[in-house]
Amino acid sequence: MISGKEVVIRFRKIDRYGRIIATVYHGGRDVNLLMVRAGLAWHYAYFDDTPAYREAEKQARAARRGLWRQDNPVNPHEFRRQRKLNAK
Repeated sequence: MISGKEVVIRFRKIDRYGRIIATVYHGGRDVNLLMVRAGLAWHYAYFDDTPAYREAEKQARAARRGLWRQDNPVNPHEFRRQRKLNAK
């Protein structure tokens, strides 16, 4: 979607794990939103309540786009939690 292209990063914060939380823009378009709408990313509603992201994920799920084609997609938070539990 943006490989090799110039983007604008709008920094929001650094999370408790030291990761940068930001919105990526290309050509004035919110790439994060485009990815959620296409079913290529989860909306992490626990930390973000942006209505546009929530609606985009809802529509992607209903249309079974991207990761929502899977019978039982596992959100990244739950995946990491399970890996930690299984490693013990």
